[in-house]
Amino acid sequence: AVRSENIPEDWTEEKIDDAIQRYEKFFLLAAKHPEKSIAPTRDIDEIWHLHMLSPVAYYRDCISIMGKILDHDGGFGAVPEELSQLEETFVNTSKLWEEEYGLNIIKQLLLTLEKITQTQKLLKEKNL
Repeated sequence: AVRSENIPEDWTEEKIDDAIQRYEKFFLLAAKHPEKSIAPTRDIDEIWHLHMLSPVAYYRDCISIMGKILDHDGGFGAVPEELSQLEETFVNTSKLWEEEYGLNIIKQLLLTLEKITQTQKLLKEKNL
């Protein structure tokens, strides 16, 4: 992921690692609830895109974990008519995430960003 042109420039290795872990949880959540539509956070979506850029690995992972390809509708929510459905899907995803992992997906993202910010401040203070 570090070598990808698609990773935002401000992402540290720590943020990339965290996004990968969250994507893995998202992927497993989708496998556990194939009847539900789920929506990722932006960081999870970035890693999902990277996974799909390795089509053999993506196919293998989807088939071995889900038994099917996890479809990605990258343009969903881009038009105003779809926003309410996207919001509802994300709220439902948040509920599933909290039930499965015991933490709200947004709170988890905020806690991670806070931890990364604290780490960056420490490194800056120590001139590393």
